[in-house]
Amino acid sequence: GFPAAAEFWFARPLGELDTAEIALLIGMLKGTTDFNPRRRPASATQRRNVVLNVFRDTGLISAEAAERLK
Repeated sequence: GFPAAAEFWFARPLGELDTAEIALLIGMLKGTTDFNPRRRPASATQRRNVVLNVFRDTGLISAEAAERLK
């Protein structure tokens, strides 16, 4: 699951990831091939930004934080 993905993609435990890194992992759930940050960095970044907007819209992070993390 997510702990293994954190180790694979970031070589760190899940608890050490920042919000943007977590958003990237969540975004990859929609399609690991389409949103692979190594093979398709632009698509992965765009999808991460969509997830950050969801975080913003649901009150998990502020609008300022969402923009800064993008």
